[in-house]
Amino acid sequence: MLEPAGKGSTSVIFEGDGTISDLSVAPDGIRIALVVQNGSRRELEVASIIQPQAPQTGPDIAAPPRVGAGTPLAPDLANPVSLDWYDTDDLIALNGGGDGDTLWEVPVDGQPATQQTIPPNAASITADGPRNVLVAGLAGGYLAVSPGLEGPWQQLANKGQDPAYP
Repeated sequence: MLEPAGKGSTSVIFEGDGTISDLSVAPDGIRIALVVQNGSRRELEVASIIQPQAPQTGPDIAAPPRVGAGTPLAPDLANPVSLDWYDTDDLIALNGGGDGDTLWEVPVDGQPATQQTIPPNAASITADGPRNVLVAGLAGGYLAVSPGLEGPWQQLANKGQDPAYP
């Protein structure tokens, strides 16, 4: 069960296998992208958000939303650590690895993922579509920004961490 912290939060039941380490809800609010840890393996998945039809009991108690079992994406990404929706049909995913971190554009329709540029020491990634800058959280508490998937990346002088668009 996913239980976001904070006022007005809600529980969500995950019907798939494994533990969710990162997630992002699609702009349409119907799909969700997940990084799922399954044993020693991590994978990207996309799943549907299933809203309850009617309250379980009483007029004010509704069943929590469910996240259906996911469909794996981008099998070449052996260690996805962070993801976000880039636009309505594509994810961006940060893949950690022995040779350094790599950034991937991942179509959710099953097409092959394509590698993009990423600054060294990236720990997380966030996006808000092609009209806004990409923001990478870097190890050491810094941020870097890029105007697009192809770069260039520029590290910001001020410290920050865990970037997110509202």
